[in-house]
Amino acid sequence: MTKKTSKRRSSLRRNSRKLLALRPQQLLSFDAAMDAIVECQQSRGVAALVAQGQSIDPHRLTKHGVNLSKLLVSEPDNEKQASEIVLTLLHSGAVDLVVVV
Repeated sequence: MTKKTSKRRSSLRRNSRKLLALRPQQLLSFDAAMDAIVECQQSRGVAALVAQGQSIDPHRLTKHGVNLSKLLVSEPDNEKQASEIVLTLLHSGAVDLVVVV
């Protein structure tokens, strides 16, 4: 693999963003979402959690292995704010994974 190919692959990986949205009744999916955050953090990616209308339990997150000091967390007041935050995060290119619960 040439240096140019290696650089292209890393930029493709860095530019691919993921958005995971969950409905409140999808509790089993919450565990999967936490696993996705952990995986993102372990690969040195930046993850964000947007929890509109839900309180975030730090103990539950750390129980799943989430590193809270490296997690961006937002608790918007309404759906419009949540949408704006998600769009801003995705367009900024600063995060690799956005989880909306």
